[in-house]
Amino acid sequence: MPVLLVVFAACHPQPSCPLFDTGVQDAAIGDAPPRTSRVLIYSGLTGFRHASIPTAVEALALHFLDAGIESDRVSDIVDLTPDRFDGYGAIVFVSTTGEPLGVADSELNRSLLAYVRQGGGLVGVHAVDDAYDGCSRFNALVGGWFAGHPGDLRMNTCATHGAHPALGALTPMFAIEDEFHLLWNFRADNEVLVTCTTEDGAGSMPISWVRNEGAGRVFVTTLGHPDAAYADPRFVGHVIAGTAWVLRQR
Repeated sequence: MPVLLVVFAACHPQPSCPLFDTGVQDAAIGDAPPRTSRVLIYSGLTGFRHASIPTAVEALALHFLDAGIESDRVSDIVDLTPDRFDGYGAIVFVSTTGEPLGVADSELNRSLLAYVRQGGGLVGVHAVDDAYDGCSRFNALVGGWFAGHPGDLRMNTCATHGAHPALGALTPMFAIEDEFHLLWNFRADNEVLVTCTTEDGAGSMPISWVRNEGAGRVFVTTLGHPDAAYADPRFVGHVIAGTAWVLRQR
């Protein structure tokens, strides 16, 4: 059954960005062999700092370890260099608002794109979509740009779509309390895994998605705003399974 997705356009025209029309497809598509099961958890930011970040980073590191995934943690851009990405199977961005990798055309942003396109992985948790100005390599790599979260923290009904390995911890329909992001410029080649009901109940909005990007993989969930999310086995299981898929373990 087709999924009715709501793209935020009410009252505001959707920004135009050629990067979202063509993606960032500048290399042949083809899944690469696994690199390593070690991931880098990155929480550097210049925008709004979510209070849940310390809880998220600590909990994810522990749950990754339980799943056989080792991790390192970096919370400041000064500790990143363009060649550091290559030592990891995936980079996990946790609520990285603003300009997490410096200016949009920085060497770090270019290196991240090349790393993913050449077989690396990107995992985005919560506000990874709330970065840059909406028309940048980073936004296109994530696959959508934050347009707001009407209703702020609220209980909502969500649904899963398909049988992707990242969905193993979720039931076909579930209720969850979180912040629910509307998106501009949602990429047409994203495979939507989870949708949740819009505040007015008129439709559904994409909350979680995956995509092959060149020889690499991308998994994003915009859930994960409150501390409580990181003690919820459904959400945690979704993130761990999505990361395992990015690492080609599933």
